[in-house]
Amino acid sequence: TGEKTTGECRLRTLVDEVENFIDVEVTATPFDFDGQKYMIFLLIDISDRKRRAMIERIFFHDIQNAAGGLKGFFDMFERMDDDMREKYIRIGASMSQQILDEIAAQRLLIQAENKELQLNTSAVDVFDFISQLADDLQFIDVANGKRIVVDELSVRASCTTDAVLLRRVLTNMIKNALEASTPGQQVTIRAELIEDRVKLSVHNPKFIPREIEMQIFMRSFSTKGAQRGLGTYSMKILGEQMLGAEVGFTTSEMEGTRFFIVL
Repeated sequence: TGEKTTGECRLRTLVDEVENFIDVEVTATPFDFDGQKYMIFLLIDISDRKRRAMIERIFFHDIQNAAGGLKGFFDMFERMDDDMREKYIRIGASMSQQILDEIAAQRLLIQAENKELQLNTSAVDVFDFISQLADDLQFIDVANGKRIVVDELSVRASCTTDAVLLRRVLTNMIKNALEASTPGQQVTIRAELIEDRVKLSVHNPKFIPREIEMQIFMRSFSTKGAQRGLGTYSMKILGEQMLGAEVGFTTSEMEGTRFFIVL
């Protein structure tokens, strides 16, 4: 149009073999000089501003919703007979854990970004690990009407890693898969060996279009609305920069989508 314009852009950077992501405000200003057309192209890093906005949304929206759901649960709990209470008490515990997990997730991500996170490694039995995770997440809101299963062909192997960070990475993968799925569909967790490495993956039947695929790990990108997008970003930061693993995904219309971490 020949007019000055301003917008936002997400950039993927690679510095000393470390992948990172920044949000920038872009202003393009055209001008003529000595008979030639030029463009002043100005980039301003607004990553901190975007991050603060997302964290505020998580704590003032997501946490509030989870706490409100828990309160509603206990209001209903008071009216249940003893048999019903016994059945639903695990659901209430799961809802409480969701709130703690959200708070812990933000603390871990901030520490990782600030290079303040210390690893605490131990031996992890991957089959038991993913089985427990499947059980724990079956009662979260986004799992309603969907199944989380462990692939019966998963290997029984162990690896040395930070179990807290690994749980956070896989939890984000599972939640992401559940959000992409519709009621009646299944999310499958698998553990397999690739030479001397352990590959853990989470599959759902939905396909990711190319325009979304290109931005999937960027911090402020999300298909779930404004000021979201920490889930897939934290997979990369915690999985690759902290655990030294490989994090990625494959997607196709025939095979669906599989996120994975190779330890």
